[in-house]
Order: sequence, then C-alpha cells, then structure tokens
Amino acid sequence: MDDIEFRKKVRLIGRLGAAFHKYGTNAQRLEESLTHLTHALGLNGHFFSTPTYLTISLDSGEDQITRHIRSFPSDVNLEKLQDLDILAGKVIHNQIDYEDALVQIRELDKRADPYPLYLSAIAFSLTSMSLSIIIGGGIKEGALSLLLGSIVGLLVVLKAKFQAIGEVFEFLASFLVTFSACLIYHFVFPYNFQNVLIASLIVIIPGLSVTIAMNELASHNLVSGTARLMGALIGLFKISFGIFFAVQANLILFDKIALYESASLPTWSIIPAILIAASTFAVIFNAKKSDYFWVLLSCLLTVASLKLAALAFNDVISLFIASFIIGVFSNVIAKFRDRPSLVTLLPGIIFLVPGSVGIQGLNLLFESNLIAGIDTSIKMFILSITIVAGLLFANICASPRKGL
Repeated sequence: MDDIEFRKKVRLIGRLGAAFHKYGTNAQRLEESLTHLTHALGLNGHFFSTPTYLTISLDSGEDQITRHIRSFPSDVNLEKLQDLDILAGKVIHNQIDYEDALVQIRELDKRADPYPLYLSAIAFSLTSMSLSIIIGGGIKEGALSLLLGSIVGLLVVLKAKFQAIGEVFEFLASFLVTFSACLIYHFVFPYNFQNVLIASLIVIIPGLSVTIAMNELASHNLVSGTARLMGALIGLFKISFGIFFAVQANLILFDKIALYESASLPTWSIIPAILIAASTFAVIFNAKKSDYFWVLLSCLLTVASLKLAALAFNDVISLFIASFIIGVFSNVIAKFRDRPSLVTLLPGIIFLVPGSVGIQGLNLLFESNLIAGIDTSIKMFILSITIVAGLLFANICASPRKGL
C-alpha cells in the first residue's frame, strides 16, 4: 500500500470515528465498528475512546499514524448515526471512493436535525405526561406532568441557544420544576407529588448514562466506563441539589408536602401513553420518521415484557427478562434491516433505566437519612447491572449485526 492511499484511509477512518463518537456511540460499539472498518480496508487499528476523547492508531506494515480527537458530549442522533452507518457500509464494499465519503461526512455534520427545537420542547412535555400515566398517575398527575415537563422543554431550547444555561441546566430545571410543583400543591390542589416530580424530570435524569457506563465497565472499557459513570453521577448530584434547595425553600415558606394517593387511570390507558412516549422518544433521539414503527414496537415490547415478568418474578428478575428480550429483539431487527441496533434498543431501554431510584437515594442522603439513602443508591447500581446482564446475554443468544 502506497503512502498516499494509506493516509487517505487514515483520514477517512478518523473522520468516521469522530462522527460515530459525536452522534452517541458508546466505547464498546465504537471500537468494534472501527475495528470492523479498518480490517475491511486492509489495516490494523488500535482505538481508545472515552466520552470526551478518541484516539485512533492505524498501521500498515512498518507505517503507523495516530490521531487524537477531542470531542464534547452531545445528544444522541439516531438519524445521523444510521446514515453514517450506511456510508461506512459503502466504504467497506468499495461503493464509494474516499474523497466522496469525506464530503458526505462533512455534509452530514452540517445537516440540521430532523426536528425543530420547538418540537423537541413539546416532546419533553408529552414524555413527562405519558410516563406519569405509565407509573400510576391519575388525570391530575398527567396534566401537571405535561405542564411542568414544558419547563424542562423550554430550558432545553434555551440551552441550545445560550451556553451559560447549559452549564447549570440540570440544577435550574430540577429547581424550577420542584418549586413550581410545590406552589401548585399548596395553592391549587393536592396531588401525588412524587409521581409528578419523577415524571417531569425523568427525561433529564441520567439513568441511561449510568446503564451505558456499567455496560462499558462490564465489557472492560474501564476508563470510558468510569468517566461516563462519574459524569452521570455529577448530573444526578446537580438534579438532586436543585430538588433539595426547592424542597428547603418550600419548608421555609410553606408546610411540608404530605403523601397523597390519587386514583390511577384505567389499565388500558397505559397503551396510548406508550404510543405517545414512543413518538416523543423518536423526536428526542432524532430517529428517522421511517423508524417510528420499530421504535413503537420496541417500546411496547419492553413495557409488556416488564409487566408480564413482574406477575411471576421480583423487580430484579423482571428487569433482567425485559432487558434480555429487548436486546434480542434489537439485534434480530438490526440484522433483518441491516441498520444499527441502537435505533430500537435506546427507545426501549429508556423505560427500564433506574435514574429515578438514584435521585431518590441522593435526596435521602441530603436529608441526612443515610441508611435509607445508601440503600436506595445501591439499588440503582444493582438495577443498572441487571439491565447490562440482560443485554450481554442477549448478545450471546442473538449476536449483533456488527459494532452498532
């Protein structure tokens, strides 16, 4: 291989790796995908990925080139990730030359997201409403979650426009939502405060990041897993601080919020709630419109698996079964469609992640209830590793199409 061709391949792999990293691929899947690509191009590759950094070393005989790529965490973009996967497949099968592939990567990076910001804000609000219903809320809880979820959606829009808001986003969102919830409880009507609070903040709670971090640690990506886990824990602390300060302000200004049990909606109401949540997850994760059916199917399958397993098993076993089923389903569909399994895995797994448990544990710690707080926080990690175990066994029973 001559030097010019070698450098072209290095440049292309570097750009593809940076793009995969930017659009939300974790360390294990990223390194597997790049390894598959480099072998197809006749090179040997060595990769090291963390949530904010990617190193690529490629060698051909005695020649080796290393690229260091600094990146910043960004939101998952399933549409661009899928288009990038298709482009990588064309490169592997020699259906496109290197220069044209580089041009398409640049065009993909410049392309606007498939959904405008205002629609993403609406999606956050509708997600909160649907999750409130799914976890047992009534009409009041669903309506209030819709209202308070819109605060989070508005802040998401402002975060995209003003960097300063991004630095305090989690704290600001949790404080405003919690204090607004307190005001409504005291001056409008009582309701199930815990249900509304969890549903309104669930989208920004980094439960998915905790689960991905545990998956990376389990697959021996120790540096990336540790970094991602610490980032997720800091996010949890920011949210918990916001809730804590809002609750303390409520105690100073008003009375303590009492427990309130509201009448749940009929069981059948969960189905339209899941349909709404599936549509909003497609928007939040920037999925293609043509993938709506598969996203919906993965959400229905996950919730149905969890509910049915809970009839016969405890929480941990039920979670393992549900994560195993959605993992197998995602891998099978990925092979059938020749598309990344993340398209169906992420929207489905979001119903299982234990972020709300972590928030409850940290809030108990802040209230000096150490034993209960530590017990609840440990439960979050147990649930996360249970999900990871289910996904790992799913990969054994139905191996992924390739890295993604």
